[in-house]
Amino acid sequence: MERSNLIYAYGDDIFSEKHKLSGNFDDDLIVSLKYRYGLGLNKDLEKSSDILLSYSDSQIGNDKGDLGMKYYLLGTYNYSCKNPVKGLEYLKKSNEYGYVKSNFLYGYISYYGLREKITTEDYFSILKKGMQNADGYSIFQYIYLSFTTGEITGVTDWIDIIEKMNLFSTCDLYNFHKFGVGVGGLISDWESKKLIIRKLWPEYNLKCE
Repeated sequence: MERSNLIYAYGDDIFSEKHKLSGNFDDDLIVSLKYRYGLGLNKDLEKSSDILLSYSDSQIGNDKGDLGMKYYLLGTYNYSCKNPVKGLEYLKKSNEYGYVKSNFLYGYISYYGLREKITTEDYFSILKKGMQNADGYSIFQYIYLSFTTGEITGVTDWIDIIEKMNLFSTCDLYNFHKFGVGVGGLISDWESKKLIIRKLWPEYNLKCE
């Protein structure tokens, strides 16, 4: 889904044959994305990361979206493939820039993985921030925690909301929670989550099982 969203966002530019670094971050960001997802170039996560690291924040500018994306890409790569502690630091910085995807991952890894000493209350606050930004992963995690803690007031509203999103068009969510895809195999209480998926979205479970 993330790959598809990038293709939609950048259009023909993502498949352009121009692969020279121009010195302009916008163009180089696209090149780093090409290496990251194998779009028009052979997939190479290290090259993608090297391009991003070659630019200081001041060179990138003041756009929080660009800065947030930079640290999100560095964070996910480092956490999964290189240095988990450094990866979490990058994700935290990305989250500080307001990058929605980092909000969920930073909270999830901090709470279930490296445990950066965030409380359950803090974790719920992180999830609610993601929910307000229509992040499906945050909404699903909130639904799961609501059922497991018995605090289900208002959860049906969120079930209705998540069903109207395109979250179930791919098996990304399923594989994230079953295998820890993208977070170095970090999983938490998959059996309970699978039961919730089976009960609420049986067709999705059959598709991805």
